[in-house]
Formats: sequence, C-alpha cells, structure tokens
Amino acid sequence: MGNLVWYEWAHYLGLTSAAYALWAGFWGLFFRKFFWDMIGGTLGPAGIIPGPGSALFVAVIVQVPLVQILTMILSVVILMLELPPLKSMKESFVYRNFMFKASLYFGLAFLSVLFYQGINAAIYSLVTIFAYTGAQLKGEMMPEQKANKGRGKGSEA
Repeated sequence: MGNLVWYEWAHYLGLTSAAYALWAGFWGLFFRKFFWDMIGGTLGPAGIIPGPGSALFVAVIVQVPLVQILTMILSVVILMLELPPLKSMKESFVYRNFMFKASLYFGLAFLSVLFYQGINAAIYSLVTIFAYTGAQLKGEMMPEQKANKGRGKGSEA
C-alpha cells in the first residue's frame, strides 16, 4: 500500500465540494430556506417560523438569494482555480498555495452552511480544509511547485 498524498486528496475533495456548492446554490435559488431557522423559531401551521433575531439571514437568503449567488460565484472561482486550463495558472502562487486554497474553502463553507441545500457542500469544504492543512503540515509540495522552486517569475526552463 502506498502513502496518502494529501494535496491530491484535497484537490479531489475540493472539486467535489465546489461542484456540489454550485449545484446547491442553483437549487437554493428555487427552493429558498434558511437552514438555522429552528434556533429561536416557533412551530406554526406552515412549519417553523424563524425568530426575529434571524431577520437579516431571512432577508439575504429567502427574500433576496444573495447568499446563494455568492456561493455560486465562489464555487465557480474555486473550480477555475482547481481546474487550471493554462500553464501559467499552474505556476502561479494562487494555484500552488495550500493555505490560500483553504481560506477560499473556508469562505465557501461559511456561505454554504447558511442555506438548506448547501449543508453537504459546507461539510465537504471543511474536510477539504483539513486535507489541505494536513498537506501543509506534512510539507508536501506539488510537482509544479517543485519545478518552479528557485526560479524567478516568468523564467522558462
């Protein structure tokens, strides 16, 4: 059995979580529900009625689907980052830095956990953060990072 390559596992998890978040944001546009409405809410004939403390969340999730749109935008950015079509993108700092990617996934998890359809994407994003953190702690380097080590920006081999 071989060793687990943490950044590759994190890469595949990241693709899964970003694709799931994009799909969840799409469904969240049509079926709007604030997931945490049970906190401070009351049970009425139409289901759980959110409490007055969650009026801001109801406004940006149910009335205007701002959170869903931001989730979709961030997940598209992450998908573009994880699937770079250009060689210059693979050599960039943004593609090679694990902690920068983990911070993007933290933002995705924060946005996804707010609406009902994004809960699984938030869980996948948190696992991706842990995987990228594990890769960073183990000192793993991507092949693009090893090839670019010690060279100036824009130099070609």
